[in-house]
Amino acid sequence: GGEKVRWTAAAKKLVIDYDALTGDILLSSGCISYLGAFTATYREETTARWVQLAEAGGIPCDPKYALVNVLGDQVKIRQWNIQGLPKDNFSAENGVMLDFGRRWPLFIDPQGQANKWIRSMEEERGLISIKLSDADYMRTLENALQFGKPVLLENVGESLDASLEPLLLKQTFKQGGALCIKLGDATVEYNKEFSFYITTKMRNPHYAPELCTKVSLLNMMITPDGLEDQLLGVIVGKERPDLAEEKNQLIIAGAANKKQLKEIEDQILKVLSSSEGNILEDEGAVKILSASKVLSDEISEKQKVADETEAAIDETRAGYRPLAKHSSIMFFCVVDLANIGDMYQYSLQWFTDLFIRGIDDAELSVDVPTRLKNITSHFTFFLYVNVCRSLFEKDKLLYAFLIATKILLADDGGAGAEEVEKVRAKVAEEEAAAREKIRLGEEALDKLRDAIAAERANPEGGSDDEGERLRELEEELEEDKKAHKDVVAAVEEEVDAMRRRVAVAEEDHAKREAMKIDGGELRFFLTGGISTGENAITNPAPEWLSDKAWGELLRSRDLPGMRAKNGPKGDLVADVIADPSRWKVLYDSTEPQSVAFPEPWHEQLAQLQRMIVLRAFRPDKVVPAITDYVSDVMGRRYVEPLPFDLGACFEDSSPGVPLVFVLSAGSDPMANLLTFAASRNNTRVEAVSLGQGQGPTAIRLIEQAMREGFWVILQNCHLAASFMAELEQVCEIKIKQKVKKLSEVDPEAAAAADAEEDSESEGDGEGDGE
Repeated sequence: GGEKVRWTAAAKKLVIDYDALTGDILLSSGCISYLGAFTATYREETTARWVQLAEAGGIPCDPKYALVNVLGDQVKIRQWNIQGLPKDNFSAENGVMLDFGRRWPLFIDPQGQANKWIRSMEEERGLISIKLSDADYMRTLENALQFGKPVLLENVGESLDASLEPLLLKQTFKQGGALCIKLGDATVEYNKEFSFYITTKMRNPHYAPELCTKVSLLNMMITPDGLEDQLLGVIVGKERPDLAEEKNQLIIAGAANKKQLKEIEDQILKVLSSSEGNILEDEGAVKILSASKVLSDEISEKQKVADETEAAIDETRAGYRPLAKHSSIMFFCVVDLANIGDMYQYSLQWFTDLFIRGIDDAELSVDVPTRLKNITSHFTFFLYVNVCRSLFEKDKLLYAFLIATKILLADDGGAGAEEVEKVRAKVAEEEAAAREKIRLGEEALDKLRDAIAAERANPEGGSDDEGERLRELEEELEEDKKAHKDVVAAVEEEVDAMRRRVAVAEEDHAKREAMKIDGGELRFFLTGGISTGENAITNPAPEWLSDKAWGELLRSRDLPGMRAKNGPKGDLVADVIADPSRWKVLYDSTEPQSVAFPEPWHEQLAQLQRMIVLRAFRPDKVVPAITDYVSDVMGRRYVEPLPFDLGACFEDSSPGVPLVFVLSAGSDPMANLLTFAASRNNTRVEAVSLGQGQGPTAIRLIEQAMREGFWVILQNCHLAASFMAELEQVCEIKIKQKVKKLSEVDPEAAAAADAEEDSESEGDGEGDGE
């Protein structure tokens, strides 16, 4: 039966795995010891090199080695997914490293993924959360050690308290027959059920080597695949809550079924290994095996049905995946802004909340593709507006360019072609149905005509009743003709609309194809290539063309897309050499970004390729060219100045997510805030100017505002940097927890803070309080 097939397949796999066991365990040990802190790409490259080295050294291992396949327990991984671990392979590897690692884990967790997972996983065991800033964190840790409770140490920096070293090194010893550990000045009894987890929100922390040897560093930064899966769950939960609920139930049921199957397998193996002599003579063992087989068959059958249902649900969910992919790209555009300045850091929770609002506010449509298009367009601009509030003016165009290029780089064209084919197929189906409606109408008219002809041909006709019947048929025919005419007109209109849909889809696809960019060309545009010394070909016009510009043009020849384009005189470099004067027009123009290139280069080169050439001839006009490029790709609204809207900022905040004003020297938003508060039913406003000793005053005022529902403004936050950690704790714990209890906090309660920054760059910003 099915069990025999399953066990036979498992036995064959075990034979193969056994042969590669030595190398696989060696590689797994290396992964757990050294690769936890690195990205998914680096892990893959490193393990691939290790596999090659193992094979070269004659150590047997799986050529397609993967840590999850060797040490991963699929039942356990499925349970972790239910508890909040992202479903991508990178996160599963992190779970395995945590499970098998001997050192306590330190998660690099800027988006809070590990924090959320650990809290859910250890909730039943009574997880205790602490921070190094807590006054009594050491006492809390001592109690947890004694009673075997899991502890989560959150938001650590690049160093840990020296008193934690014995705990990190697990320096236990026996005292009076009990296992103990020294923590600070106290000796504490050590319970083996104790677990310790550490997380940091820092994106790229630099830990000293001595600390790295004491903990297991695990990189829990979200991956594009993991985020895409999470956002897909959010979209389906909002658009098709029935599917989302059914999917969740199937996942839970599937995990329970697989867990039960694993337990049955373990029970069977235990019976077989403990049985002595002929197993058929052991009545107890036979009964256990028989019962296990029946139960296993039942579970396998249930799981088969569940898998089929889940596959059908996944097929429907797949229709929403393009939006999830696009939104995942948008998040990583936002994350990349941290490379410009440390201030530009945004939490995943903030992004997810914006995403949900974007879905709610987008234009509705019963047609799923249209609805997804509406959400994509609305959310992309909605996110752009929100992020731009916190960017200095000089960085807004760069962010818009980042969005445009990331979207184009992610578009492989395949999805667009498939979408066009789907539209064509759907339109053809709808057009056929519409034509069928006309055909049926014409058939009905033909039947009426035949009936009238039969009445007229009746040789015994002539009675008043028969004449009345003929008149009724003729009147019915006239009415049906008019109705059919209207139907035909409506159908033709529908068909025209359908064909326009196909034309729009084809036009969009053609535009996307024309806009497609190459990663190498984008890198060249940003850097100008790498100079290797003297130019191989002499500059043909040194009087107006600089050697630097000429070097860039020569290096652009190495780009496949540029090399493939040829005019009558050869490639672009050959054209410049043959007649430099043709290109001097571009150099002399006041607006070279708008000037047509000499023929045939304007038509031959794509827009980004023309920008590469423009960068060489006129680098001073690259910014206007980027502005035009973003306008063409994303729309004019992405390059137009965005007015500051305090009301919109307030609507995007919440009691636990304050508004943070980053001010240029001399600017003060106080008057605007007071005017805005007055416009909202004269909301009471209290202000505190932070400085030495003002922290407790601010906390008392915030707690009072939470009870009474007024606003608190904290001024000069830059003078109380040490207080910011405490303020964050108030926002994270006190306010956000009380917001859930609407009866205890007024929804009008909000906190606003302003910090003055000595910067020559003009701009204002709004942060998420994270």
